[in-house]
Amino acid sequence: MIARATTTVSILAGTATDPVFGDTVDSLTPVKTGVLASVIESTKTAREPSSSNPRIIRTHVGRVGAGTTVDEDNLITDERTGETYIVVNVTRNANPQSAQDLRLDLKRTGPAA
Repeated sequence: MIARATTTVSILAGTATDPVFGDTVDSLTPVKTGVLASVIESTKTAREPSSSNPRIIRTHVGRVGAGTTVDEDNLITDERTGETYIVVNVTRNANPQSAQDLRLDLKRTGPAA
């Protein structure tokens, strides 16, 4: 991993069938635990055209090592804080000399289940 790790995460993946309604739901099965990761929160200020009130938008960006298997719609749980994030987008940057970290666009969903 190239980025400085700020925590370790568990990667949750898989689906199950809801026994009551038969819907497909996330199974929250840990695929891998103890993965070194960098999770950084940043804020942006935006103004809507209809009003002049500023809105603060919080975004989270994660980085994991190049060999880590993470897909969109997987969940990751920060093992230090217990917060859970959904992986919105995974970016694999190409570099001819060395493998780059995977960049994860994250959306916080709440505490660990």
